[in-house]
Amino acid sequence: MIATLPIGSMDATSLRNGATVRARGGIAVDRLLLFFTGGWAYGDFQHTNTDPVLGVDQFTAHRSGLTAGGGIAYAITNNLIGKLEYRYYDFGRYERLAPLNGQIPYTVDSTYSVVTLGLDFKFGGLVVAKY
Repeated sequence: MIATLPIGSMDATSLRNGATVRARGGIAVDRLLLFFTGGWAYGDFQHTNTDPVLGVDQFTAHRSGLTAGGGIAYAITNNLIGKLEYRYYDFGRYERLAPLNGQIPYTVDSTYSVVTLGLDFKFGGLVVAKY
């Protein structure tokens, strides 16, 4: 009996940190807000290509891209707001032309989908100037 061992590379990309600058607009009905959002996104990525024979190739990339999404927010009280939001990030494609572990050149597409469930709290109240 002949057994074969599959040999293949494993790729992993992790978003180490990121930031966005977005605009948000929507429709408010009483205490409910249906909104959409979009703008610019920035991310620092670490990509690791592991091959059982050729070793590990690891590098970092700093990418700009776009983000878009939408959600729903509800004012539970005047100061407490619950929200559910979806955002899609597209940081484009980057190429690794000369991997250090002897692999052939490859490209990496970086897209992420994020769902956020959260609570917002508004501090203070209306500020009125008194003279």
